[in-house]
Amino acid sequence: MKYILNIVFLFCLLPLLVIGQNKEQVTAAKDSTVLVLSDQKSKLDGNFYDVNQDQQVQLEIPDNQLIILDFWSTDCGPCIKEIPDLNQIAQKYGDKVRLISINNDLLYGKPKEKVENFVNQYNFDYPVILDTKQKNLMEQFNVFFWPTRYLVNKDGYFYKNPVENRKKLTLSEIKSHLKK
Repeated sequence: MKYILNIVFLFCLLPLLVIGQNKEQVTAAKDSTVLVLSDQKSKLDGNFYDVNQDQQVQLEIPDNQLIILDFWSTDCGPCIKEIPDLNQIAQKYGDKVRLISINNDLLYGKPKEKVENFVNQYNFDYPVILDTKQKNLMEQFNVFFWPTRYLVNKDGYFYKNPVENRKKLTLSEIKSHLKK
């Protein structure tokens, strides 16, 4: 009887181990996907308030640099958790990528001071601009959740994940692309 129970237990456990391995393989494959350019262009331009510089700045696509657009909110736990990784990207790849953080708190009635205090507390190493109802980048870029990130080439075209056909990229997809 004990022998039969061991065999039944083994057959129940084996599929779980295989599923776990497949999940890890799918995640690794997803992160190593080669990003391709989409046929859609970014419309990033205009004057915005940069919290770090405490002034209006002109945003435009820089020559010979990629752009990471990072949409976030001060109430977003995953966004806060990834700030150190974003700081590391800004420091490590600053010569070939420009990271622009777009905070959406003002769109939801939160005061500018809350964002300023937050940015000072977490020491952002990259520009943090405030999205406003007049500009509403969140709407222009179809952002429905945080964090949402886009990677844009020097000509203004979005990169996308060709497997899933999406322009909204994960941080690991962006890191993987920058390492190449």
